[in-house]
Amino acid sequence: MKRPLFALVVTGLIFSSCASTPGDVPQAAEAGGEVSRKAEVLRHKGTDLGLDSYPVWLETYLASGVTGLEKMPDYSGFYCFVGESGGTDLRALQLWAEASASQAASLLAGERLLAKLTAKGKGDSRFAALTTELSGASYAGFRKINDWWVETRVNGNGTAYQVYVFYTIEKEILDQQILLRLEDAVGAHPTEEDRFQADSILAALSGGI
Repeated sequence: MKRPLFALVVTGLIFSSCASTPGDVPQAAEAGGEVSRKAEVLRHKGTDLGLDSYPVWLETYLASGVTGLEKMPDYSGFYCFVGESGGTDLRALQLWAEASASQAASLLAGERLLAKLTAKGKGDSRFAALTTELSGASYAGFRKINDWWVETRVNGNGTAYQVYVFYTIEKEILDQQILLRLEDAVGAHPTEEDRFQADSILAALSGGI
């Protein structure tokens, strides 16, 4: 099977401070979606360091989700993924943020693959089976870039923490792994249907995951 290069959009991360000061901060939006609600920020990771503002990457992510991050040109050549977790135990959340970057980011990559291919699929059972294999596969080569925690109070009802973790991987590395997983899924002697569905998947991914 031919190995075309995926022309995938890249997420950029920037770690300088943003000029705005946290006050009412929106919860992160889904890629391409709208911010769902607002929370009153009590403090955040930078508070004890004398930083009033969030890093630019966090401001961007909170304002417009992954779509906003992917418009940043500063980290072209990389894919970036954002893991989130919330709760009342900050130390437990910090331990989660320090966990294996490869495992956590691999799951995020699988989720994006599943969402993209499910949206492009036409109900074909073989397409669906290949999609499941690709989205459930393990991918390696991710690097944790940064994490940030925020303590909030929502609608005046108690406090909680939200942690955001950023991972990157070189675009070519992840592209090649996805392609190899697809080749493994169709096998050494693919049927015409396998070839057709594999080509359909490659076409679906040509615009990015």
